[in-house]
Amino acid sequence: MFGKKAFLAIIAGLLGASANAQPVFPPICTGLKSIDWCHQFGPGLPASMTVDASGITYVASSSGLTAVLPDGQVIFNAQFNAAITFIAPAGNGTMWVVADALFQVDGQGRVSPIGYDISGGNPVTAISSDAAGNLYFRGATPSGSVRIVELNAAGAVTGMFPIDSYKTQWQ
Repeated sequence: MFGKKAFLAIIAGLLGASANAQPVFPPICTGLKSIDWCHQFGPGLPASMTVDASGITYVASSSGLTAVLPDGQVIFNAQFNAAITFIAPAGNGTMWVVADALFQVDGQGRVSPIGYDISGGNPVTAISSDAAGNLYFRGATPSGSVRIVELNAAGAVTGMFPIDSYKTQWQ
C-alpha cells in the first residue's frame, strides 16, 4: 500500500509542478528567451532559421531576414520583395538568401543580388549548402538539360553536374 501512496504523491507533485513549468514554444522558437523575443522577427512565427560559425542566428520571417547575436541583440534586419524560401551561411560573415532570386547578405545587412538564375525557368525545388559556403541547387542549362549547379561563396559557378550521373530522374 505504501508503494501506491508514494506513486500517487509523485504523480500529484508532477501535476502541481506542471502549473509552474515554462511555456512551450513552437519548434522554431525552442530555446529562445521568450515568445516576445521570437515575435520580434516580424508578423507570425519565423519560417526558417540557421546559425553561422560565429554563433549569430539568422531568422527568416516572411520577406525579412534578422541577424541576432547569442545574447538576443539584433544586428540587422534586411527586407526582400518576396518570401524567403532558403537561408544558409556563405562564409566570411555573409548569408545565402533565396527570395524568388538569389542574394547574398553581408554582416551589416546589405543585400547583393547574385546574377545567376537559380530556377532555370522552374521553381527551386532542391537547394543546399556545405560547410565551405558553396551553394548547390537544381538548375537547367540553355539546352534544357537538368544539372546540379555549384556556386562558390562569391557567387561564381564552380561546377555543373548532370543529374544523369547520379542515376536519378529529376524532371
